Amino acid sequence: MDNENFEILGDCFLKLAVSMSLYYRYHLASAGLLTAKKIKQISNENLYRLVVKKQLKNYLNVNKIVFRGKDANWLPPGYNIDETKLTISEQFSHQKAKRKAFSDMIEAFIGAFLISSNYKTTIEFMHWLGLDVIPINEQVTDIRQDLSNNSRLAYILVACGLHRKILHNSTDLFGHISLYAGDEDLFPKDQSTEQYLSKDLDQWANSTAPKALADVFEALVGAIFLDSGNCLETVWRVVEPLLRKYLGMVI
Repeated sequence: MDNENFEILGDCFLKLAVSMSLYYRYHLASAGLLTAKKIKQISNENLYRLVVKKQLKNYLNVNKIVFRGKDANWLPPGYNIDETKLTISEQFSHQKAKRKAFSDMIEAFIGAFLISSNYKTTIEFMHWLGLDVIPINEQVTDIRQDLSNNSRLAYILVACGLHRKILHNSTDLFGHISLYAGDEDLFPKDQSTEQYLSKDLDQWANSTAPKALADVFEALVGAIFLDSGNCLETVWRVVEPLLRKYLGMVI
């Protein structure tokens, strides 16, 4: 298979992923410093080093495979040749390739991953190679888990007064919501929504809140996404002000 198309796609995605990683990791750095770091990451020399480190050199076929005849160079799996005959041995077991060929191979791998799977799997492969790419799995997982904390989402919903919009027919749920929303430690009467959302983050996540409040918040985000024609930008404009305090401290 010709790797050229995969290589072009992989090269573009590699530059994008590394550039994003450096931008967010060193957001106060100068353009010159970021460019230097990017070049170091995506250089042919670095990609070749990663190929050697991960023992991927044998995956490259430099020459066209010839199965028969005097120019045959294909060796069946498990087949041994007489290594005393150096000419024949080298013909079947050695290839001559420039280092750039291996960096091109890595870019083709990245392109193939992107086409056959998705960007997340491709990022994971690049991370496995040793490339500095975004996102960092552990950090993203921690943030996602914190954001999906039921008590945190319930706090945001009540802080915005949206708990009053819930239609239900349950006296028990009404009692639980009223008790939670009436907690003076969490929601002092003399404070505004902005002040609620600027509180200590621990108060958001550790309070005991009815799960229904978090469910409504998640349903609201889903409804905005669908009603906006699956526009993530619109969802972000709504949600970001609510999570600004938290995001500003963890990112």
